[in-house]
Amino acid sequence: MSQMHTGHRARLRKRFCKEGLQNFEPHEVLELLLTYAITRKDTNPLAHTLLDYFGSMDAVLEAPVEELMKVPGMGEQSAVLLNLIPSLTAYYLNEKNTCSHRILDSTEKIGHYLIPLFLGKTEEVTYLLSLNNRNQLLGCDLVSKGSITYVPMYFRKISEILLRRQATAAVVAHNHPSGFALPSGKDAETTKMLFVFLQQMEVRLIDHIIVADHDFVSLRDSGVLL
Repeated sequence: MSQMHTGHRARLRKRFCKEGLQNFEPHEVLELLLTYAITRKDTNPLAHTLLDYFGSMDAVLEAPVEELMKVPGMGEQSAVLLNLIPSLTAYYLNEKNTCSHRILDSTEKIGHYLIPLFLGKTEEVTYLLSLNNRNQLLGCDLVSKGSITYVPMYFRKISEILLRRQATAAVVAHNHPSGFALPSGKDAETTKMLFVFLQQMEVRLIDHIIVADHDFVSLRDSGVLL
């Protein structure tokens, strides 16, 4: 049985190296991942159990470590490995997107740059993009973390980051992990206050972007910033 499992693992890895994941079923992706944490056991049944327990591949990967460990057969090492995937993906895409003097001169470019930053986030977080007067990206910083329905907007921290990066323009962004990318009344009010605050620093607030899954909304395009 051990030789059979070893052979199956080798075939899965060889198949991935040859064709990628495009023809893999969700349980096969999980099965392959789990082979790197569970070395001497058939991971196929556990992959099916995880999908049955959480309902979908994305729900498995976004589940907290503590929840993953409630599934029979899941140890801490396996749970951390699966929980790592969304954060690793976001980190990779951010590194790929971040290059010196990247120009973000349209709503579409800004939105598409920001979406990967929020992959796998189950609570609201705020990011700040610092730009120069040609809309070239000087840096991207995490400003704050909140709950599933609220995140604070720390004006002082934003100002410190902008001064440090010698920015003349800014974009703030936060996510709605439990709903749609629609601005609330509080979002609009905070944006207007931040606009006035940054004016005193002679920094342009270009936009406030709200992200939900793979969608985003611009508060400037929505008429909040004119």
